[in-house]
Amino acid sequence: MNPVRFVLLFAAAFAVALWWMRLPEAPISAAPKPAAARSVEARPARSAARDAAPVQPPPPQAAPAPAVPTAPPDPALASELRAQADALLKEGKVLDAIDAFEAALKADPSSARNHGDYGRLLRDLTAIDKALYHLRRAADLDPGNADRWIDLANAYYLKQDPGEAWKAEKRAREAEPDLKLRRNRRGLQERAGDTAPAGQ
Repeated sequence: MNPVRFVLLFAAAFAVALWWMRLPEAPISAAPKPAAARSVEARPARSAARDAAPVQPPPPQAAPAPAVPTAPPDPALASELRAQADALLKEGKVLDAIDAFEAALKADPSSARNHGDYGRLLRDLTAIDKALYHLRRAADLDPGNADRWIDLANAYYLKQDPGEAWKAEKRAREAEPDLKLRRNRRGLQERAGDTAPAGQ
């Protein structure tokens, strides 16, 4: 008999014998529960512990800082400082004049004239963005004054923004329907027949 066939037959017979004998199975111990089941059962305990913990109140918020008192507007001081700025400009002391204008605006921030004079100085110094802020403020504070809008239009021309310049000119004509403008040698608008710059 072929030895390989013998081994195969022996193994098959042994397997059949084991099947018939049905060896007793080892007692099944309590298998550990899946992790998901354990976590579900553990949740109530954790929730109960969390619910039993005292609720901490939120930390107290700091009291708001007291408002810093601001000085009331002082138009007389602002007028004096503006006059100083004009005198300094005539002497060629531009930086000192700028300081005087800024002090005048602090003394009276709602003065259209202070914003307008300072805005024109800044425009002439080609600080156009800052000039636009002050000239716009002057026009908003004194919308019935055509010269404020002419100054603003000229700043927009220097910024090469003709659309906004045209809008400002339109507001000047609304404020003064008989207004006649002409361009000066710098290409800026001024009142026809006037020799002084607009806004003086």
